[in-house]
Amino acid sequence: MADAELGGRVRTEIGDVMIYLTRLADVLGIDLLAAANDKLAEVARRYPANEMRGSAAKVPRVTRIRSSE
Repeated sequence: MADAELGGRVRTEIGDVMIYLTRLADVLGIDLLAAANDKLAEVARRYPANEMRGSAAKVPRVTRIRSSE
């Protein structure tokens, strides 16, 4: 970042988020890399680059998944 002070603060916050996310995934037994890869595959399936590239159209609405709890 051009602003060194802001960059330092942002870096600290990102570190905090990373620590929290890593701990949460560990507690819940979630493999972070597998979760990220699964999400990327889902996005690629839902929004094929060859169909979406250069489009100014809005992304189709995503229906909210409700928990059965």
